Formats: sequence, C-alpha cells, structure tokens
Amino acid sequence: MATLEKKCMRKHRSRRRYRDWFYLASTLICFLVTLDTGMALGQEVQQQSHHEARAWLEFNHHLGGIVVLVLAGLTWLDLLRIRPTVVIRLCWPSCLILIGLYNVILSDRFAWPIGQAGLVESLSDPEVLQHKVLAVFVLTLGLIDLLRRLELMTHIAWLYLFYGLAMLTGVMLLMHDVGAASQTHSHGLTVSHVVMGLLALVALVLKVLVDHGIIIGRLAHLYPFVLAGLGVQLLLFTEPSEIVR
Repeated sequence: MATLEKKCMRKHRSRRRYRDWFYLASTLICFLVTLDTGMALGQEVQQQSHHEARAWLEFNHHLGGIVVLVLAGLTWLDLLRIRPTVVIRLCWPSCLILIGLYNVILSDRFAWPIGQAGLVESLSDPEVLQHKVLAVFVLTLGLIDLLRRLELMTHIAWLYLFYGLAMLTGVMLLMHDVGAASQTHSHGLTVSHVVMGLLALVALVLKVLVDHGIIIGRLAHLYPFVLAGLGVQLLLFTEPSEIVR
C-alpha cells in the first residue's frame, strides 16, 4: 500500500513538473512572439520616421539649390548691368536672408523648434548643431551684404568680415559633410558633399576677384557659372537610404 502511494506521488510530481515546464515554455513563447511583434512594429515606425527625415533633408537641399540658381541668375544680370539694378542688388542678399531663416527653423524635421526635441537636446546632436550654425552664418552673410548694399555699413572691414564668414561657412560645409559621410560610409554622399563644398569655396574666390576688379569682362561670368553648378548639385542631391538622423 505504501509502495502504491509512493508511485502515485511520483506520478503526481512528474505531472506537475511537466505542467510547470509546459507553463514556462508557453510563457517564453508568448514573450518571444510579443517581443518579435513589438520589434517589427518599432522597426516599421522607425522606417517611417527615417523616410520622413530623408524626404525632409532632400527637400531642403533641393530648395537650397533653387535659391542658389536664383542667386546665380541675379549675379549674371548684375554683371550685364541690366536694369533695374537696385532690385537685383537687393534681391541677392534677401535670398540669403530668407534661406538662412528657413534653415534656422526648418533644417531638421525632428529638431527644435518644429520637432519634439528641445533646444538643448537638439543642439547636442552634432549634425543638428552644424545645420543650425551654418544657417545662422548664411543669415548673417545676407544681413551684412544687405546693409552694405543699402550703404548702412560702408567701412571696408564689413566687406572682409563677409569674406571671412563666407570662407568659414565653406570650410564648415566641407567638414560637416565629410563627417556625415564617414558615419554613413557612403561613397556617393562623400563625393556629392565634397563637390558642394569645393564649388562654394571656388564661388567665393571668384566673388572676391570680381569685386576687386581682378577678373573682368567675360571671365567674370565664371562666378555665376560656378554658382549655377552648385545649385544644380544641390538639386541633384539624394539622401542615402541607410542614413538615420
């Protein structure tokens, strides 16, 4: 009788042990299925956010390309001395001011002031910080040039401040783009941004030479031609699909 009772107890323990293992396995399976579903949904949301950020950056580059092409056209008309020159001369810095203001506010889709991230959090991202600094530089260049054309800043120091700030902007553009390309490991992005930075610096050098009368005549038209090349490069810009910002 005792032996039979012990056998029953062993069977009961064995069944309970199997039942416990079954419950544990079921719990683990449910956990893994839930985790996998959650990761899939999270990845879908991340891909959607990435797609929005990518489209936003491409739009900003293309908009910048249109503005640079307008600047190239205004520069060419100014060189041809086509009337009314006052409107042409005032539109040039106004374009810089507008694109600078636009990028100060709308350079990054999920950053301050239009995104959920605050100012400090946004500026802690090196990419966002460089975007905002470049935008402020472009805005400042436009303001300096506008005030000079209105003859409110007549001292020669303002002209050289414009040149220096423009040079710094070009160098920052090169540094920013090379850094971004090294993070994404995209050769196409590297080439595209290096070309943009070089065209910006060459355009600045040509502007200095034209302003000081070192380059005159037909050679002066190299300046708007290089600006147009920069505008086309911006219009052709595409953000690599693997970048997440």
